[in-house]
Amino acid sequence: MNFSVVKKKDSSLRELSREKVEFEEIDTLQDLLKKMCIYKYTKQSNSEKTLLSKNEIQQSAYCGKIDFDVKYNEKKYDIDKAQDVMIQDFKDGLFRVYINGNESTDL
Repeated sequence: MNFSVVKKKDSSLRELSREKVEFEEIDTLQDLLKKMCIYKYTKQSNSEKTLLSKNEIQQSAYCGKIDFDVKYNEKKYDIDKAQDVMIQDFKDGLFRVYINGNESTDL
């Protein structure tokens, strides 16, 4: 299944970023959140600092934030703890999930 992760500014329709992600075998929203957590966790663990291209700077400036991938909190969670935090954040309403344009609320 293909997914687009779209970050938007709170109380705004302006899109901050979009990332395409592909997963196999997603049965529930909870499965999706856990796999997304693994994807993000792995991506952050394996990422190296890179220079931004002129195009990336222009795109970031258009969104209103140029991010140089600075991490202020170097605290690392194990993957199980990270998944628990993501599920709790969803339950607390810190982010929303839309599937085909409809908000999904049932884990």
